Amino acid sequence: MVLKAQASAVIEIPFTASPTPTVEWKYKGGHLPDARRFKEDTITNMTSLSMSKVVKKDAGDYSLLIQNSLGKATFNIKLVVLGNDKSTAI
Repeated sequence: MVLKAQASAVIEIPFTASPTPTVEWKYKGGHLPDARRFKEDTITNMTSLSMSKVVKKDAGDYSLLIQNSLGKATFNIKLVVLGNDKSTAI
């Protein structure tokens, strides 16, 4: 996924699972970068990650793990941030 610096985006991943799974988003194997700008949300059969005003240091590997007692699914997303972190709007 490629975003310009200061852009915002939402990644939505639909899923079907029973029993209800746990859902875990990670950044470089750990916590998401900034809780004020990165929000995860999971509802029935859908999980999403909202990214607001991305900066260069947000670039990298994001992963999603959806699992229950019957199995698991993993998704990997590489984020590339282009441009300067400062807005060029006048």
